[in-house]
Amino acid sequence: MKNNFTKAFKDKTVLITGHTGFKGTWLTQTLLNFGSKIYGVSLPSRDFNSKFFDCLDLRKKIIEYRFDITEYKKLNELIIKAKPDYIFHLAAQSILSKSLLDPHRTFKSNYNGMLNLLESLRFLKKKCSVVLVTSDKVYENNNWIWGYRENDKLGGDDPYSASKSSSEILFQSYYKTFFRKQTNIRISTARAGNVFGGGDWSKDRLIPDILRSYYERKLLLIKNPSSTRPWQFVLEPINGYLILGLKNYHSKKFNGEAFNFGPNLTNHINVKSLLTEFIKIYPKLNYRLIKKNNTVEKNFLSLNSEKAINQLNWSPKLSFIESVKKTAQWYEAFYLNNDISEFTIKQINEYFNL
Repeated sequence: MKNNFTKAFKDKTVLITGHTGFKGTWLTQTLLNFGSKIYGVSLPSRDFNSKFFDCLDLRKKIIEYRFDITEYKKLNELIIKAKPDYIFHLAAQSILSKSLLDPHRTFKSNYNGMLNLLESLRFLKKKCSVVLVTSDKVYENNNWIWGYRENDKLGGDDPYSASKSSSEILFQSYYKTFFRKQTNIRISTARAGNVFGGGDWSKDRLIPDILRSYYERKLLLIKNPSSTRPWQFVLEPINGYLILGLKNYHSKKFNGEAFNFGPNLTNHINVKSLLTEFIKIYPKLNYRLIKKNNTVEKNFLSLNSEKAINQLNWSPKLSFIESVKKTAQWYEAFYLNNDISEFTIKQINEYFNL
């Protein structure tokens, strides 16, 4: 797979929105490994969301822009200037707790950001394959024990989920009105979530909270131990995004389609089981379970990824235990002051050589 991606993406121009975020940084480094020319656009502020990006010192290796993609004129000018062969749209406000505190900002970033990208693409003249990354939270969650399929009803009981599902509806309106007739633009959406791995420093995410609590010797509060989610290692959906982008570039078959990228059913586990696996590695982890649940999150979420498996020939490569180990190894390397850039590249190469 690595050789195929190197052949496909070498010397190609790729625009990544949200390139300094957790998944954006992994994607940026992965495409650099494959020899791509990267344009990145992210917010100008530097916080924990860009700590991973800064650790890898990627600023010197790409062409970087720092502005808010809700500024249409700037985004449109960048796309015209870059003339990308591929666009991976990851820029978003992706934290549920933040969406409850600032719903306006969440909708502005997630909905208006995608609106500006779609509007800009209407006027791009060259051939371009686009992958719009949304979320596994786009579905109307009925706490079903079976996985949601791409044709299930969209919905959202909280601002984050609603901003993502409304973005999917927005995309479909643009696709059916404009892009279905526009032969040079191939565009699809990718739905994944509960992604973990090294380099995630976001607050109110379970696994970063676990690692911070252990290494900083702080008490970890577990609020929803029975919540079940489709946990997966970060390179699993990134592999899916790359395959989907590549398929779109060479064929119109998947134009306008949505794809789930989730783990095997055995990786759909609850928070308490996830915690148990990390405790095996960190037996001195200091934590406390909190029974009271004041969040708006649903108790169960599962994805059905048969469409991606059957149509894109994508499939998860790692077990949950393997994913946990790789994540723990990354943070151990970081806290031991190892060359984290070299270690990250090593994990990418190991994954794509599987």
